[in-house]
Amino acid sequence: MYQIAINSTEGGTALRIINRTTSNYIIIGGFEGMQRYMGRHKIKSSKAQVICICSEYEIVPAISGMLTTAMHEGKRHTKYVSTEKIARRIQEVGMGIGNLEFFGKYDNKCPERIADVCIEERKGLVYTAVTLPNKKASFNVEKAAEKGISSKSDLATLNKTGRIVKEGVEYFVDEFRNKEIKYPKIVVITVLSENYSISVEDIQSFIVGNERVEIFIRGAPEGFRNTQIEHKTLVSVEKEIKCKVVLHNKTAKTITEVAQYILIKSEVEADCVKDFYNKICPVYTPLIRPRVYKLCHTKYLRNSQVLIDQSFINYTGRNELTVHNQWKREVLLKDNDIETARNSSATNNSNLPISKPHTVFLGTAAAVPGVIRNVSSILITSQNGAVLFDCGEDTGTQLNKISIQNRYNYASLNMIILTHRHADHVLGTLSVLNRCNLAGNSAVIVFGHKCLVPALEKYGTSCIFVQNRADLSVQVYKKEHTEYICISGKRERLVIKIQQNIYSRTGTVDPLNYKPACDIKKAILQIKASCNAVSFADFINLPVIVEPNLSCPEALTLKYKLSMCSALHIHESYSFLLKEYADNVAYSVAYSGDTRPNTKFADLSFGADLMVHEGTFEEEEYIQAQHTMHSTIPEALDIFKKSKACELFITHISQRYKTVAVPDEGNLALDYLVHTPGAKTSQKDLHMALLEWAEEKE
Repeated sequence: MYQIAINSTEGGTALRIINRTTSNYIIIGGFEGMQRYMGRHKIKSSKAQVICICSEYEIVPAISGMLTTAMHEGKRHTKYVSTEKIARRIQEVGMGIGNLEFFGKYDNKCPERIADVCIEERKGLVYTAVTLPNKKASFNVEKAAEKGISSKSDLATLNKTGRIVKEGVEYFVDEFRNKEIKYPKIVVITVLSENYSISVEDIQSFIVGNERVEIFIRGAPEGFRNTQIEHKTLVSVEKEIKCKVVLHNKTAKTITEVAQYILIKSEVEADCVKDFYNKICPVYTPLIRPRVYKLCHTKYLRNSQVLIDQSFINYTGRNELTVHNQWKREVLLKDNDIETARNSSATNNSNLPISKPHTVFLGTAAAVPGVIRNVSSILITSQNGAVLFDCGEDTGTQLNKISIQNRYNYASLNMIILTHRHADHVLGTLSVLNRCNLAGNSAVIVFGHKCLVPALEKYGTSCIFVQNRADLSVQVYKKEHTEYICISGKRERLVIKIQQNIYSRTGTVDPLNYKPACDIKKAILQIKASCNAVSFADFINLPVIVEPNLSCPEALTLKYKLSMCSALHIHESYSFLLKEYADNVAYSVAYSGDTRPNTKFADLSFGADLMVHEGTFEEEEYIQAQHTMHSTIPEALDIFKKSKACELFITHISQRYKTVAVPDEGNLALDYLVHTPGAKTSQKDLHMALLEWAEEKE
């Protein structure tokens, strides 16, 4: 018996074909945050035998999710199937971040195969076809008993020899067998974009010779500009397939029964997440409750069979199927009305202007995501726009979950600062940049390791990439609709001029009420640079006009200053100090990244308004901290005291801890915690609530 299970978030969809006897499964598709999703819904990644990677933005969850399990256990569980194009991209992206040693291709000819899987891209669609092994005909004991064959000796004789004589009549074993169960062929069609084409021959290639075919239509992650276009396109594909099937059946010798389903991005909040925020949010007001993604533009789906998160189909032994948790439009519309009312309330409360940036913690876990902590990312947001420190997998979803109507203003993002190349700090960069580009923001400045450049180029994302170096200093100035970026090293200097079309409303930055960025829309009109061949910068997929005499004019408004020092972690890892200016007054945030205690960072962050320091381990794990080049919480506190910074938050918490104790001089960072400058909120009640929650989970 097999089951089809649908897993989904706002980031995308995945379909699992599960063997109900062994619990092993094939997974088709995926989305960023898949690893965290599986943990929240208690899905064992070790049971995944094959992953079918259908599009570019499914590579990241495949690498981070499936390989994490393999690396921790030291053996390979999962093999992959993909088109040749995606296989090449896996090598390009995977080699950039490492960890491909456990990643192997699935072979339909191998003895331990669980099904025949083939995948092919044609004209904007990726067809993934899975042929499940038929269930062998079983022996019908009741039918044999009707002929007087019921004793153990008779059944043993029949089973051993294949025949038996009873009361002068000879019977053969095949007379008492049930019919062989044939499972339908499963075809998943991934729509890469709104530009596609379908022919009768395409459909015939996987329905000919099959009594029944189940077709599941899904959109590729990051494949569409918005949900409206995606839903319209999926329904259009469904209608075209229906027409092609009718044409085929008119001339075919045998008619194939075809059922179609559309998979849509949706989210069912896991009970463990709901329970956590129900308990913690009321006792600690700086912690905001993450938005649950709600469907929109559903009118196009009214005549379709639609499957959502946590839908599943059971294929029984009688060649019948049952569909559970199928989408009902009227229920979701009601939920959307409730969410709209909540968002309206949040908007009405966000009317207080601010003069200093808010800090929003988006990911506070070390290495791998957990139930309540995602991997590393911190948002610094103000009316100047926004800056990201690190960009772990699924940072885009985290940004949407702190925004009204689950829509973050990606046009407001100015910089992404990546401390080092480890996957848990960089894997969200591709999707976040893609969303920035769709919002007209094509000149985000990305600071990071040069290994990321090939992946950024291949994915077609646009940005200004700066290779981290301890000798670099960066100033960002603004004059009306023009930005000047001055980057200076020991031997080289680069000046960049970005002319923009900016449409803005006077907005209030208030993350506590789900408004983390002002209402800015901008399109890049022209980029000029004093040089396009400096050793530390690349203009990725951006046309640049070179003006050797370009310099920063006087009377500019200073927006940001950025400086860095080497961190004590892996080679080419860095800590940063960001100064943001409002009315020529600086607000400074120091971020350690992953590091052992480092006096250079203490010097860099001297007198900073806010220090964010990693505290992966508690004091008892000092040896482990040394071995992995991380810090303990007491060590982070010592660096904070040496720096004479004003406030400290501890982040990058190991998943071995449900909660940790932080001394009164510091604060514990949690996902969706908003730090407001000057607002000192005691964490005493928070720690008590976290301890109670941790005890309940034991």
